[in-house]
Amino acid sequence: MLRTVTLNTGYDDYFTVGEPAWGGVAPMHAFRSVCSGKGISCARAATALGVPTVAYALVGADDEGDYSRRLAAEGIEHRLVPVPGATRHNLTLIDAAGEKVAAHFVAQGFTLGGPDDVAPLVDTLLADVQPGDLVTLNGSLPTGLPAATWADLARAVIERDAEVIVDAQKDALVAALR
Repeated sequence: MLRTVTLNTGYDDYFTVGEPAWGGVAPMHAFRSVCSGKGISCARAATALGVPTVAYALVGADDEGDYSRRLAAEGIEHRLVPVPGATRHNLTLIDAAGEKVAAHFVAQGFTLGGPDDVAPLVDTLLADVQPGDLVTLNGSLPTGLPAATWADLARAVIERDAEVIVDAQKDALVAALR
């Protein structure tokens, strides 16, 4: 079983636009919005390939129902844990002429009070993990969590005889590597 973990989820809002002109007006040709976060994207790809997958994620309490419905519509099995507020929206502009990304803007992720805010997600994941599972710990950490968050979770997963992959950056990756 592949189990993906995302602590900074979002919605990626894609606008396909005519030639972008800063300060000007251009036509919008299409819009789509998808649930996002590195672990969500990993779960989406694995599910499409037929790999048994469960996505574990924090989501803004304001968006829990919508986020869950969208993941279910894509056939992504998931366990969501709500945190106060709304889930961020990231903005991607796609150039209609070349169908390439013209710009990508990432919004601020969650701000949490500390590790206790993630404990329900960690408890759910660790209760589900079986020997031989592969667990991916994906993306940035919400503000308010220590850099050792991924390292601590990786250690707990390994203690359950599962394998772990950490896809993180900066201090969180360094802590996990230690």
